[in-house]
Amino acid sequence: MAAGINATLVADSNTTVYTSSGTTKITRASICEYGATGTTVTVYLVPNAGSASNTTTVLKDQAITSKETIILNELIGAVLVDGETVVMVAAAASLVTANISAMAF
Repeated sequence: MAAGINATLVADSNTTVYTSSGTTKITRASICEYGATGTTVTVYLVPNAGSASNTTTVLKDQAITSKETIILNELIGAVLVDGETVVMVAAAASLVTANISAMAF
């Protein structure tokens, strides 16, 4: 059973790019920088009722150049329970789109 695909513009503040509904497994995760300057992105796996912090960081300051797409292997295969989230923050707003695909089970 598919949980779907989420495409979200990543802001320069904590941005929830995926929220698990039930138990889900991330099957694909990527970021795409479509601006002209490049930036960095930090990724968090946040427990239900938790917050993005040093203890929930899975990828810190990942550099992404202009027009680049990066597959986020650190997220692929992660199992999230109901209410857990993937949160991202970019150093510059409106330059990066996050794409997360997940499957419910």
